[in-house]
This record gives sequence, C-alpha cells and structure tokens, in this order.
Amino acid sequence: MNKSRGFWNRFIILLCSCLMGTFLVSCSGNSKTGSPPSDEEKEEVTITWSFWGDPWEVEINNKVKEAFEEKYPHIKVETQHAPWSNYFDRLQTQWAAGESPDVMFLTNVPSYASKGVLKDLTGLIEDEGFDVNQFTEAQLKNFEYDGKLYGLPRDNDTKVFFYNKKLFDEANLPYPEEGWTWNDLREYAKALTKEENGKVVQYGVAFEPAWWRLWVTSNGGEIFDDPVHPTTTTMHEPEAVEAIQFLADLMNEDKSAPSFDLQRDSSNVSHLFMTGQVAMVFGNHALIPNFMEAEDLEWDIVGMPRAEGKDPVNVAAGAGYVISENTEHLEEAFLLWSFLLGPEGQEIFTESGVLVPGSKEAQNSPVFLDKPYNAQVFIDETANGLNVTPLATQWPEAAQTFDSAFEEVWIGQKTAEEAINGVIPSINELLE
Repeated sequence: MNKSRGFWNRFIILLCSCLMGTFLVSCSGNSKTGSPPSDEEKEEVTITWSFWGDPWEVEINNKVKEAFEEKYPHIKVETQHAPWSNYFDRLQTQWAAGESPDVMFLTNVPSYASKGVLKDLTGLIEDEGFDVNQFTEAQLKNFEYDGKLYGLPRDNDTKVFFYNKKLFDEANLPYPEEGWTWNDLREYAKALTKEENGKVVQYGVAFEPAWWRLWVTSNGGEIFDDPVHPTTTTMHEPEAVEAIQFLADLMNEDKSAPSFDLQRDSSNVSHLFMTGQVAMVFGNHALIPNFMEAEDLEWDIVGMPRAEGKDPVNVAAGAGYVISENTEHLEEAFLLWSFLLGPEGQEIFTESGVLVPGSKEAQNSPVFLDKPYNAQVFIDETANGLNVTPLATQWPEAAQTFDSAFEEVWIGQKTAEEAINGVIPSINELLE
C-alpha cells in the first residue's frame, strides 16, 4: 500500500512538472517582451559608405569604420572613396543606376534633397532620440529642405588666418588680434610683401578666391534676395561688388597676394606659407597637420577680419552625412549615421586633429582645445557662423556661373562691377 501511494505521488509530481514546462514554453512563445536576438544571432548585413578626401581622411574614416564594426559586429561597412574632382559625378551615375551608397558624405544637401534622392530623417531622428541640440540652428539649416532634416555636419568649415610670427617680427609688426579689420589686413599684407629685382619674393597674404561668398556676407552683402527660394540675384548691390573688388585689388593693385593661378590650388598656397613665401594665409583646420610638421615654421592663428563697421562673420557648417532614399538597410544605415555624428564618431574625428568637430560637446572637449596653438579661435569663430552659401537648389549651377565670371576679375581683365553686371541676366534666368 505504501509502495502504491509512493508511486502515485511521484506520478503526480512528474505530471505537474510536465504541465508547468508546457505552460512556460507556451507563454514564452507568445511573449512580446522577449529579449532581442544577440549580435551573434543577427543576420549579417553589408552597407556602403561613400566619401571624398585626402589620404589622411581615408585613414581616419577607416578608424571610425573599425570602431563601428566592433560595436555592431553583424554590420559590415564597405567604404567607397573618390577624390573631390569626380566624387559628385560618380554619385550622379550611381543614383541614375539605382545603386547609390547607403550613407554619403555630402554638401549642398538642399539641392540633392529636392531631387528626391535623400532620405528624410526628421521622424527617425525624433523616434530614436538623436540629440540634434548638439548642433546650432545655422548648422541645421544647411541640411534642411522644405522644413525637413536630411543630415547633419561632420565638422565646421570654420575659416581663420594663419600667420608666420617670424616674418611679422622681422617687419617689426604686431601680431594681428581679434577685432582686426579688412583695412588692417590690407595694410599688413602691403607691409609684409617684399620685392627683389622687380619680382615679388614674399607675399603678404594668400586666400582662396573660391570663397568669395564669405567676404560678400562679411561685408553685409547677399547673393540672392532669398537664400532658399530666390527670385533674383543681389550681387549688383554695393556691398557685394566692394567685397569682390577688395579681393581682386590684393592681387592686381597691391601685388600683395599671389596671382590667381598660384592661389587656385589650396595645397600650393599652404606650401607657399610653409616655405616662408607668404606671411598670412586664409584656410581651415585641415591645414594644421602640415604646419605642425613644417621645420622652422613659427605660426599662430587669428580669426577672420571684419569689414569696417560690420559684425564678424564665418562659415556655419561643413559637409555632413546623409542617407540614400533607396537604401535597403535603413536601420543599419541609421546606426552608422548616428555613430558618425554622435559622441563616439565625433571623438575619433576630433582626435585626428584635422578638423573642427560638428557637435558642441566635441568642440569644447580637452581633446580639441588642449593644443600648442590657439584652438579657442575656432570655437569663437564658429559662434559667428552664418549660412554664407545659399541653400537654394539653383546654387550649384549659379556658383559655376559666378566663379567663371570672377576669373576675369582675379586676373585683372574686368572690374567686379563689370563681371557681375555681365552675368546678372543669366543668373536671373536660372532663378525663374
């Protein structure tokens, strides 16, 4: 009898265990809150990331890629690099074939967004809680089209002047300081220019003529009547004409700046500065690594000179990252996009020492500010950032028209007024 009772007790326990196990399996199978699959269980996905840049940029981007793939081992990133000269032609070909990269490094974003080739990220950014407050309003506008956000800047293309301290000392000139003006720049350039046997052997200043739009904005001028939806150009206004003529006069009247042919290549300009043939050079943070390695070059940085009686002006943002409208891997592409523009990616870019990071957190980090040169200038100048490049979709074509016309100004064949008046009809026709 005891044996029989023991058998039934064991049977009941075993039956209850089986029923409980079945119940738990059933519940777990229907649960909506189960743990997501680990990275090891996720299907491997390959996405593409395109960018232009010099060899040092490729090296930095590879570091970012490695860090991203370590964090997300199920995502493989295939990079596509091309030089600036044919990067955009290559993208156009890829778009036409429906094979555009998932994540792209891009400028003139509103123009491309208007063509429907970029993903509107507004809702996704909000849903995923990406902190856009790390970027200024002016930065955001560079990546907006019709009130929608299509990307964010990797960096700020903040412009400054680098100056050769030794050449200033030899000329018994004080170093330029914050608050200096266009007139100060011109007088410094004249005083620092040297001739031997009728030939200039040392120029006072070098700049990038292609950045004429910054000088126009600095002088209170505007390129269009509306930067987003223009109906006419306003380049004929005195402020714009004066700015273009000011730059031309440095080259052609004062002879204190190299010829246009010498200045059209920024690498050539930096070489002239490093070899002591130019005392002051306009440029951005990307020039610093070469200057740091140059032997016997004592240099420092000062912000942009301001036009007489005007507020200081600088560039609001640089190029940034966007996502293709046709991506088949939006989730993974957005993870890469967020990594590039979030704290982890921005830290790697900042550590490279070749750019002014886009986010406020990275800009104000010791990694960026603790330098042997005056890095704070870049932060101060970034605060003066405006959208000096129009956000209109017609801008790329208009820029080519203006640039071609101004070449005759840079070489002294036409005045700024003559060149501008000559292209107004074609520019306004473009805006119709």
